[in-house]
This record gives sequence, C-alpha cells and structure tokens, in this order.
Amino acid sequence: MGQRGFTLIELSIVLTIIALTVGSVLVGRDIAEGFKIRSTIGQIEKYKTAVTTFRLKYGGLPGDLDSAAASTLGMAERSGDSGHGDGDLVIEDCDDQDSFFAFGCEDALFWNDLAVGGLIPGDYSADIDDFLPVNPGQSATYLPDAAIGNGNVVAVFSVHSTGGLTAIATKNCQSPSFCFTLQYLDFNSTSVYRPRPRISTVQAAALDSKIDDGLPLSGQVRGSSVFNSILWSAYGIALPGILPDAAPPLLFPGASNCLTASSGQTIYDIRLGQADVMSCVMQFAGH
Repeated sequence: MGQRGFTLIELSIVLTIIALTVGSVLVGRDIAEGFKIRSTIGQIEKYKTAVTTFRLKYGGLPGDLDSAAASTLGMAERSGDSGHGDGDLVIEDCDDQDSFFAFGCEDALFWNDLAVGGLIPGDYSADIDDFLPVNPGQSATYLPDAAIGNGNVVAVFSVHSTGGLTAIATKNCQSPSFCFTLQYLDFNSTSVYRPRPRISTVQAAALDSKIDDGLPLSGQVRGSSVFNSILWSAYGIALPGILPDAAPPLLFPGASNCLTASSGQTIYDIRLGQADVMSCVMQFAGH
C-alpha cells in the first residue's frame, strides 16, 4: 500500500511553523544583544559619573590621588612616586617594571579608590600600589566584568610609564587623563597582560553609534583591533630584549578585521560573514 505524501496545505503549514520559529529565535537574539549594548553603555556612564563624583569630593582622580590625601581619607597606601599616586591627573601603571602592559599601581588603585569611596560596588582591596602577579583567570579579582559579556572586563589606561610608549598611548587614548577599555585580558605567567578581542564588529558599531559618531578612529568612543607585535616596527617602536613573536600585542586601530576601508573612510567591518566575528576591543574617553 503506497504512502500518502504531504499536501500543499500541510507543507505550507510546516514551512510557516519553521519560519515563525526561526523568526522568534532571531528576534530573541536581537533583544538579548540590544540589552547587552544598553547595559554596557549604562555601565560606562556609571563609571564616568563615579569618577566625576570622586574628583569633586576628593580633589583628584581615583588611583592617581596623591599619597597624603589617600592616607588622610583612609584609602590604599601609595608611595607618591611617578605612577604611584603622584597626583598628575593621569592614570598610569607601574613605572618600575621593565615590561609592556604590566598590571598594577594606579590603574589598579583606580578601582580600589572608587570602591572604598562607596562609588562602585565590589571589593577591589586586592588592587594595590604595586606590580600585581595576576595569574590567568584571576582578572575578575582586580577588574569589573563588562556588561557586554564574552569574558570582557572594564580596564583603564592612558600613558604607559615604561618603555617610552607615551606617543603611542596618546594616539590610543583620546583623553589626556585616561580611557576606559572593554577587552578580554589574558594574563601570562609574568602578569603581563595581553589584550584579546572579544567584541564583535556589530557590537562595536552599535556601541559607537549610540554614544558617539559611529566611526572607530574619531570621537569619544573608538574601536581597535589587537595590534600584533610583529607589526610594531611599522610604527618605529623598539622592543629591546623582547623577541617579536614573544612580545605582547598593543592596542592599535586597523591591525586586523575589526575595521575596514570604505570610500576612503575607516569603518567597522560589518560585512556578511564578518559582523559576528569577535575581532574588536573598545575604548571610551574617561571624562
């Protein structure tokens, strides 16, 4: 006895159900992504407000607050030397470590000061005025998780005190004092952190366009690729004692597929097949 095939009506019903199911999944994903973007924007704005409040209340930047004021206010001890709570209104990391992107000192004290001041939630008492021997997977002890997820954290940076990177840092950070950055930090065995991209180009473009001008190389919000150490020589950066293939990467625009050129302008690469690739890190002017 032969089997009866599907009628056109039955097939149309099945196809309609499939289309509705796929549509609901896509809508759900869009809603979830929209929530991540809004939450991330809100998180950065809260940190900016916290910094402004701290500066008005205590007369300095968190992390950079001079040692005498910090002691009087019951905040974490710092030496007052360059990059150690020197009150120069620039957030720096430890200036006594002969390595690039060593974590600690002002860029760690930043979070401790805000928490002690009651301006952000969390316990960042581990962030002290010293080079911090962070082990892989411990970044959450020292830095807040980013609302965008994917393992990203919120960090701060500006002029790097070691290795003569002032000119490069100035190109990277669009604020004279500091920038917030969203990125995944992969700490190696010597606590030198290596920025990794964990933000898709679509997410990066959405963050930039909702806050700023939507362009990765201008304005208060900027998108970057992870600048591979092999390309450092193109910018005249000497790496004495560090082999190119062993050096940590540097944040710098346009080094990989986060960005692309279109009509003579650099834009986020949201082309089909590229839009969902986790190839970006983001930075926001501190104030």
